[in-house]
Amino acid sequence: SCVFGSRVSAAALITSGSLVCTALADPGPAVYFSLLQGNERVLSVQSIQFEYRLRPAIVSVIPSLAAITGGAVITISIENTYTESAHVTCQFGNASPVSSTAVVSAQEGVGSRVSIWTCLAPAAAAGIVDLTVCLSDGACAGKSEFLFVQPASIDRIYPTAGSTAASTVITV
Repeated sequence: SCVFGSRVSAAALITSGSLVCTALADPGPAVYFSLLQGNERVLSVQSIQFEYRLRPAIVSVIPSLAAITGGAVITISIENTYTESAHVTCQFGNASPVSSTAVVSAQEGVGSRVSIWTCLAPAAAAGIVDLTVCLSDGACAGKSEFLFVQPASIDRIYPTAGSTAASTVITV
């Protein structure tokens, strides 16, 4: 069994020398990790800690819409990120995840760590999709609605000329 602080979790042998176990819910922030065999601790090292972290969450997505042709740069702020989250992927609906670029990595915010990333929106059908952002450690920052729209176009303006006094109202 694995022990997270004082909480015991079942362990399964994967290969010789490798176990897998699931951390139990705990308010954290960090607990000592040890192993049990029967009721006896077989490995208990005070220097091995497991850190509980808040789930990452999307704070903002700017802009929250893009043309169906793709290629728009989307800026995403994520709270509860950590410096070792060196890679973030963005998934728009069922499209393949796309890589991102760090703009500001893990700055201290009020009670959390916030990082800012950019992703390129893929080409997609018009409509609302879920935007899911996942960190390199596998934690996903929930979902945010994202809208794909037909590209805007201007057919004409009226009038096509106006006063130099800058008071002409035009209709697009």
